[in-house]
Amino acid sequence: MKKAISIILFLVVPIFSSYADKCYVFIEKSGNFNPAIMESLSVSLISKYIEKVKAIPKFGIKEQDCSYDVSLMESMNGFQYSIVSKNINSMGTSKRPGLDGLTQSLLRALYRSKDGDSLKRRICNDYAELMAQDCRPIEAVVMLYNERGEIIPNGGSVREGNSFFVMLKPMADSYAAVFNKDSKGNFFRIFPNPQVSSQTNPLRANKQYFFPPQNSDLIFRFDDTPGEEKFYFAISSTPMNDIDMVYNKIESGTRSLGPVLEQRIRTRGISIGKKKYLVSGNGANLPSSGELLIGKGAIIKTIRLQHLAY
Repeated sequence: MKKAISIILFLVVPIFSSYADKCYVFIEKSGNFNPAIMESLSVSLISKYIEKVKAIPKFGIKEQDCSYDVSLMESMNGFQYSIVSKNINSMGTSKRPGLDGLTQSLLRALYRSKDGDSLKRRICNDYAELMAQDCRPIEAVVMLYNERGEIIPNGGSVREGNSFFVMLKPMADSYAAVFNKDSKGNFFRIFPNPQVSSQTNPLRANKQYFFPPQNSDLIFRFDDTPGEEKFYFAISSTPMNDIDMVYNKIESGTRSLGPVLEQRIRTRGISIGKKKYLVSGNGANLPSSGELLIGKGAIIKTIRLQHLAY
């Protein structure tokens, strides 16, 4: 009798433990691709760069198991691949046809899924040709000025009525996005924004761009709400359709997407201040040098200011 009980325990325990706390890939949409192809590629690359995952078994998954919900959409503009899980909400696009387009859009979603350089470096090393544009060196200077032409430093203080404008200078043709998250938690897009400037992407190499333009009657001013002001500068070698999409939803009233927007800006790349770089004020009383930021594929610079009460 004791021998029979021990055999039953031996059979039951491994079956339960082998399927607990696993991660799986769930295909929501596969575009015009065979779902099996998309599933196989997704499982392979997510397992390689994020964590070990499997295809969902026929008998389903347990409540404690994690899942990566992936979706592929196709349009005249190419592929749009998205990954959503407990810790990831990322999207990648590609204009390449066929399997190359699927692979590139998936790799871009993975590349932008985490903040940090290690994952990006691995993907760039493994897929040098497909990710050449995303991984190329990129440099830029960004500054925040007050109305007197003085730099407003990261961590500095501002008050109600203080005015400001921004300057951005890429060293290679680039795409850029500049956002402000004000002390109320509201997002405002400084660039691209036709209400601020007629300038559009891409920005040309070695040219200084001012927002609002120096010859404009516009100027930004801080309101009367104290708190933290954040400015996000994103300069990328590729278009930032995913960031535009999230911001457009925020504008339409989906305010809960604010953290998603911040994550997608932040995971675009990392920035490193290497040296001082000479800049021209074009006749304005502006400082003669600024911090040169260097990265691969994208540069992200966040400037935080303390908005003080009078």
